[in-house]
Amino acid sequence: MKNILAFLEAVNQMNPTTLSLLLSFVAVGVAGLSVYMMGAN
Repeated sequence: MKNILAFLEAVNQMNPTTLSLLLSFVAVGVAGLSVYMMGAN
């Protein structure tokens, strides 16, 4: 987990916009996976 946080911090240092897009993408992916799992059951 710390490695992920360190990576995100490094990305944020380079470009805050990239971090925002990355977090949005992850959030959408997690939400989509949750819906998929709910539908599978």
